[in-house]
Amino acid sequence: SVLHALITELAASVGVQAILVCATPEARSFWLRQGYHTLAHCPPALATELRAVIKSGVMSDPFRETVRMAQALPRAGEPGALVASTLRAVASRSASSQSSHGLSSAEAARALGYEDL
Repeated sequence: SVLHALITELAASVGVQAILVCATPEARSFWLRQGYHTLAHCPPALATELRAVIKSGVMSDPFRETVRMAQALPRAGEPGALVASTLRAVASRSASSQSSHGLSSAEAARALGYEDL
């Protein structure tokens, strides 16, 4: 999600208004967690744009099992604000995950004898 925040912030800063992806069934839940929606669940203006792109053939679907998904991007705001808020969210998830499961990932690795080379 941090990488996605970086990409989103960079795209918004250069004037990109939406990101379109072709999601496999395995990746669909990832894109949903990032805020993307299928055509049926997109806001009307974004759905209209997505239909136009699909009709133009620019976003051809080489894999028949993929689903097109889109997300409207926020207007460029304070540089780094989106990434900073994403980092805070990740940190809070990590803290709650650690407290509910007892061990952080580093502690679990040490307990199992894992050594990063």
